[in-house]
Amino acid sequence: MLAYRTAYMKANFPVEYMCALLTAESGDIDKVTDGIGESRKMGIIVSPPDINKSNSGFEMEDNPNSLEKMAIRFGFSAIKNVGDAAIDNIIHERQDNGEFISFSDFCLRVDSQKVNKRVLESLIKVGAMDQFGERNAILASIDKIRTDCEKLNTKKSNGQFGLFDAPTETNSKIVAPPDQFANVEPMSEHDRLIMEKDLLGVFVTENPLNKILEPFASLGLPKINEILQKGNDTPIKMAAVIKKFKNILTKKSNAKMAFLTLEDETGTIESVVFPKTYERIVNLLAENKAVYIEGKVNIRDGGLSILIDTLNENPPQTASKYDFVITVPPTASQQQLMKLNSLLKNNPNGHRGLIILPNGKNLPLSYGVNYNDDLQKQIDDILLPKPN
Repeated sequence: MLAYRTAYMKANFPVEYMCALLTAESGDIDKVTDGIGESRKMGIIVSPPDINKSNSGFEMEDNPNSLEKMAIRFGFSAIKNVGDAAIDNIIHERQDNGEFISFSDFCLRVDSQKVNKRVLESLIKVGAMDQFGERNAILASIDKIRTDCEKLNTKKSNGQFGLFDAPTETNSKIVAPPDQFANVEPMSEHDRLIMEKDLLGVFVTENPLNKILEPFASLGLPKINEILQKGNDTPIKMAAVIKKFKNILTKKSNAKMAFLTLEDETGTIESVVFPKTYERIVNLLAENKAVYIEGKVNIRDGGLSILIDTLNENPPQTASKYDFVITVPPTASQQQLMKLNSLLKNNPNGHRGLIILPNGKNLPLSYGVNYNDDLQKQIDDILLPKPN
């Protein structure tokens, strides 16, 4: 009965259901990661934390580009190092005295003991302060701005403000000085994404794995979430990024072998490289490297892994390729997909096409298409309509 009710809620109130699920699991990064992945497959936009929009848990908010025109905003409680005391202080101050208008205004108004430097750094690194300035610049200026704000608050507590020090009628509020951030090198895209992943457990703004695996996109290879559904001894061909690897020595012959964790935008999977294969591919093993793999599924003691027979930086020249690939955005509706199918069928020719669905599934077209620049523009008009 519980499973039935849960399925009913997910089917009929998808955004509400996923928002409640993410809030309930906000203390478990792995479950939050899974929940966000599921939300995106359903076409629900999950927006990054925002110091003026986020609350403790995940919250729904209007977004015309998301499923049912409602997105989910990341909650503060899902950010590492941001505890309940800090969250309560931030939210209560915002509710009582309005949104924060600058980083200095934020530091001046919150309790510096509850919202300490570690909390501030985490909020900045996940992008919650992006509206105030560039992340590296804010990080480099934390100490000075906090010190200046503490001095102002001390003056206020001691009644040391003169007649012209504060422009408010009651002289009870302090106006924060303008933000003056250090002139430093902006944070690189790589560092930004790594920090988001470390503190939130998931890439929020974009997934760098898509770019790393782009050379393999046209092959129509199955994604990890599909391979995880395969049976034992199923032959597979796949492309993935080496997330991490560990070299070991076998007990019997003292030969070298390796265990790899492979990753794509749909998940991770464990794999094994036995000694004979290891000798051929050892020089190709490196973290964050995209590779083409052939092997078979191995299910043992309830766990699924890939036994690797071949590992290369590039797919074999004999690998089947497509003339064009269409990546369907998560926000695409069933009506848009029907229009797309009709458009492609009404432009017959010999070009082979592949459609990549939001859930990561590859859908090779069973018919040829007269693919050209004009057709691509029509495809974009269907899948990526410009807002009115």
